[in-house]
Amino acid sequence: MKKQIISLAIAAIALTSFTSFAQATTDATKTEKMVKKGRQGKGQEAKNPFEGLNLTADQQKKLDALAAERKAARENEKKASRETREKAKATAKANRRAERKAELDKIKAILTPEQYVTYLENLVLDGRGGKHAAHKKGHRDGKKDRKGPKGQKGSKGTRPDKANSSLSK
Repeated sequence: MKKQIISLAIAAIALTSFTSFAQATTDATKTEKMVKKGRQGKGQEAKNPFEGLNLTADQQKKLDALAAERKAARENEKKASRETREKAKATAKANRRAERKAELDKIKAILTPEQYVTYLENLVLDGRGGKHAAHKKGHRDGKKDRKGPKGQKGSKGTRPDKANSSLSK
């Protein structure tokens, strides 16, 4: 009898603890929490902080001008940031080219002319030199680099190492 009472008590405790954790929050409670924290949920528009202030026409014009000024400043910052990134990329590319040229000049000074020509041939044949060298080193080419059955780029199902299953069916 004691064992039955204890097992029923444990079962009751277990059921009440699981049901207390299983309470679902509704969208309304989530929205209330976001409003308290000052955030908007998906699909909700930001509240207008000037609502209910009864602005004059002059005040409204000044606020509109300020908003346009802020927008222009953000656009200028974006443009400057983009230009800075592009300049940094171009500088890095030029530095890499200069370093590679200096390395090749040093190698050329060490090797005989015949050895240097063989070295350059090996670079090209091994895929370590030239444009798109990373793809030649064993990286998988993207779809745009694959040729289709009629020579179009990016055709579906045209991997050279796989049989074209759409034609065999």
